[in-house]
Amino acid sequence: MNQEINKMIELLNLESFIDRLTGTYSRGMQQKLSLAISLLNNPKLLILDEPTNGLDYESKEQLRKTIQQLTEELNVSILIVS
Repeated sequence: MNQEINKMIELLNLESFIDRLTGTYSRGMQQKLSLAISLLNNPKLLILDEPTNGLDYESKEQLRKTIQQLTEELNVSILIVS
């Protein structure tokens, strides 16, 4: 794996899921994986269309915290459409 992929895996805490088939991921884990893939090209702006749709309260809060952390660490602006 290249360095950027490893960085996304680490930032989004996907290490323990990397050897699992994505079809077995929970909805929240699928959202995190989609977010990681979207960030691989180092965008300056990322537009997310209802990223918390279908998630339970705890997963929503975790994803919101992750998104906030990513904006700071990767210097990316994220627009969330709800």
